[in-house]
Amino acid sequence: MDKDFLNIIMPNTKHTATTNEFNKKLMGLLKKSGDAYFKSLVKFLCETTNSNFCFVGKHHSKDKNISTQSFYANNKYVDNYEYILKDTPCENVVATGFCVFTKSIQQLFPKDEDLKTFGIESYIGLPLFNLSKNPIGLLVVMDNKPMLHENNIKDLLELVESKTELELERILLKESQNLSHIEYINYFQNFQDVFFWNTYDKKDKQTSCVVSPSIKNVLGYTTDEYIKLSNEDLYYNIN
Repeated sequence: MDKDFLNIIMPNTKHTATTNEFNKKLMGLLKKSGDAYFKSLVKFLCETTNSNFCFVGKHHSKDKNISTQSFYANNKYVDNYEYILKDTPCENVVATGFCVFTKSIQQLFPKDEDLKTFGIESYIGLPLFNLSKNPIGLLVVMDNKPMLHENNIKDLLELVESKTELELERILLKESQNLSHIEYINYFQNFQDVFFWNTYDKKDKQTSCVVSPSIKNVLGYTTDEYIKLSNEDLYYNIN
């Protein structure tokens, strides 16, 4: 994490303190799940990148629409927002992958009326995929001013990418198949990607843990070893 990005996160503070505060917020975010995770995620990304807008969108392949799982705009949550994908920067993200437009995005996508409505000037979007590598949505940060430090923002989005994909797939699976808790666990146990599902009570104490069998081959931990690790230990050991 470089000096410029630390100044975005928390200006006018010592970098050591800023890094510790960032890590604390990140670990707190990663402990959450479901709707609580998505609401915390979009607010966290807005505050961390000093941007006005952030949303997690669900991609509906049949009608080619995007509906937001969580949308934070100008310090408020926007519920049940949906838009047509065609002629939007999100269409580029779904079709080609990660996209960055640091300024003048309304001129680049003149048919996108929502950009005008919200006064969007800059945009950065990351596609989201399920464990079968099929597109399921996107993670987007937008602002009313030109975007600075876009590479740092990209790094931040990629940091939460896997967690966001897994949480979104979990919600989509339950919506489409009405899976029970046991069925959901069994579903993910069949994948070779490493998957963690931790739940916590209000006192931040872990109450349950589900780990995919591939953890031993990919990260070198047995399930019992992983359960004994704190999130901070796991995060720093991997990185």
